[in-house]
Formats: sequence, structure tokens, C-alpha cells
Amino acid sequence: MPMSEAKSLPETTLLPHHGDPVAELSALRTGAGHWSPSPDRLSMTGADRQRFLHGLVTCEVKELLPGQGSYGFVSSAKGRILADIVVSCRADDLLLELPAGLGATLREHLEKYIIADRVETASAEELAPWIVAGPVAMAELAERSGGALCETVAPWAGVEATLGESEFWAVRRDHLGAPGWTLWAESSAAAAIEEALAAFSQPVGALALEALRVEHGQPAFGVDFGPDNFPKETGLDDAVSYTKGCYLGQEVIARIHYRGGVNRRLCRVVPQDGANLELGMDLSWDGRAVGTVTSLDRVSEENAAGLAIVHKKAKEIVELPDGGTARLEENRSA
Repeated sequence: MPMSEAKSLPETTLLPHHGDPVAELSALRTGAGHWSPSPDRLSMTGADRQRFLHGLVTCEVKELLPGQGSYGFVSSAKGRILADIVVSCRADDLLLELPAGLGATLREHLEKYIIADRVETASAEELAPWIVAGPVAMAELAERSGGALCETVAPWAGVEATLGESEFWAVRRDHLGAPGWTLWAESSAAAAIEEALAAFSQPVGALALEALRVEHGQPAFGVDFGPDNFPKETGLDDAVSYTKGCYLGQEVIARIHYRGGVNRRLCRVVPQDGANLELGMDLSWDGRAVGTVTSLDRVSEENAAGLAIVHKKAKEIVELPDGGTARLEENRSA
């Protein structure tokens, strides 16, 4: 993402808050919160689907068994990030979660590599997602699902479960800053799902979610990183398998990992001595621009931190345009 670009919030249909973002953030940290995101989603079927997708993403796909899943990047031939992706292996298909607004573009990208492969892609818009997160949420879901949604399920793994009368496919969620699940249910079950979740969790908005991401150093595609970035710059090392073999862009990504590294890395930016951050604020070191604040905690009142991909030449303390300073912390999600 160019240094001059920054977005006020991650692209989402979520409300900024539901009346009290401080309480919503507290619910995610210590209780239970839920929201309904708007990612694009595809279903991939056909006998060759796992082998085929394996060659186009950075994460493991070919060896997944039904109920397993992975998180990674759709990579370009030059090793840059076209999108992030959650792959959920089900008995009859791969359910692919993609950034909002990119489903059609990514479907076209994937399909252009189908030659003699027995693979078909289709929209999965009939499924609607709800995310439930927080320590109390995990305990409540485990009890209300008869133990199916237990906390010991591996990140990105999926299970069939029920909540009340509603059946759904649940994926153990990582990269939220709090333990959670994504519930994929038929759109017709929306009212029933909302009612079931409201019994033990509160709705949360985009402000609390962004604050939680910043707190835990979790970058978001299209906000903190995008098509200009290499995977290594994001700090999301679990999104790349370095043992899986060949895939599109693999040579570049592996060379960066094993030999050269990258010139930029994701950091938390923590203001010092009463300084304040703003979205889009340029960061400098030794008089030279080194990055831009792309995410910001706008819920916490003191020392509200942000995220930025910063040039490696920048040391621990960077300068702000108003003369203040901020401390850089290496991304804790790495």
C-alpha cells in the first residue's frame, strides 16, 4: 500500500459501534461478542480441487482432510499478495473465504489456470457468516453445541454443529486477537442465529474490532497490506508453508525467506509522552519517511496505538509530523 494511502476503517458493512465501543472491546477481551462480516466466498469442487488450489496459494491445501483448514495468501507470479484466503476442507468441496469485493476477480484469476484439471468454482453466497469471539463465547459455544465447538479444535479447522435449531459449518478462527469461531449458515437462518448468539454475547462494531487487532498486532488485508506487499512484510508467518513445494510465486517468496529478507516489516506504533497518532500519519526516522499509520485503536483513551508497515532502517523510536515520537514494536502475530 503506498505510504500516502490509509483508510478510516477496514472495508466492512459493520456499524462503527452499537452504542459503547469501550464495552464492546471489553466483551471481546473478557466476555463474548459477535458480528456478521461480509467476505466474499467461493465453493471449489471437482476431483482435482485440492491439488489445483495448492499450486496457487501459500498455505497447505493438498494434504488437508475433511474438517481441516488453513490460512494463507493468493500469490502472484512475482510473489506478492493478491488476497488473503481461508481454506476450509469439507467432504464435498473447499469453502474459500476471500476479501470483500474480490470474489469475482479472484475466481477469474484461479480459473485461468484450469487446463485439464477437474475443478469447478461457484459462488457460495447462499452461506452467511457470523463470527463469535471472546473467552466466554468459547465456553458458551462448547456447552451449547454439545462439545462440538470446543476450544481444543485447531485454528482454521471446521466442524458441523448446531445452535438451537440452526445447523451450520463452524471454522475455528485465528487472527482476531481473541479466540473465536466463524459460523457459516444458510442465509435463511439469519434470524435464528442472531437470536441464539444474543443469548450469551453482545453485538460489536468495527471500532472495537480494529482496536483488538491493533492491540494484538494483527494486520488486515486491504488496510495494512495488499498487492504491493510480500508475505514476509506482514508478519503473518503462519500464512506461508515453506515445505509444501511449488506454487505460483514460490521461488520469490522462498528466496526472500531464506536469503534476503524484506526491506519493510509490520510494527505496532505506540505514541510516547502524550503524543497522538492519526490514520494516514507519516512516520519518519532520521528525517526520512519510513511508513504510514494504516490502522488505529480509536477506543482506548491513552497511548492509543496503531499499525504500520515500516522500513527496516527505522530503529525503535520514530518521529511524528507534530514533533512527537512513537515506539515501534515488532508484530506480535509473527
